[in-house]
Amino acid sequence: MNNHSSTTAQQNQPENFPLFDRLNLPVKDPEWIFDDLWVAGTIGLFTGDGGIGKSHWSLQLIVAIASGANIDGTGFISSKPRPVVYISQEDDGEFSRGELSYQFPNLKINQTLPSGSE
Repeated sequence: MNNHSSTTAQQNQPENFPLFDRLNLPVKDPEWIFDDLWVAGTIGLFTGDGGIGKSHWSLQLIVAIASGANIDGTGFISSKPRPVVYISQEDDGEFSRGELSYQFPNLKINQTLPSGSE
């Protein structure tokens, strides 16, 4: 890993500090993925019976988050494009790819790997 990659990785790490030293400081407003609903840098988990639409809804969410867009017909608007990791414990990759292609036929996928991860 080069110095630039190392510095960037360090900047993206959570800050470590003694909590007691900061008890009386004002709390920073969180950065939101969807206003007042989902804080950036946190994990979302959808559970439920098979066939109720978790995968369908999750794919709509990840496309909105990754593109910094809204979900048509809802009030969900992602303020800016963000990296997304999607893990499914129910569907295989072909199903997810097919569902994504069906829901978003004009979607173009561009993946940029951080330097040093190849």
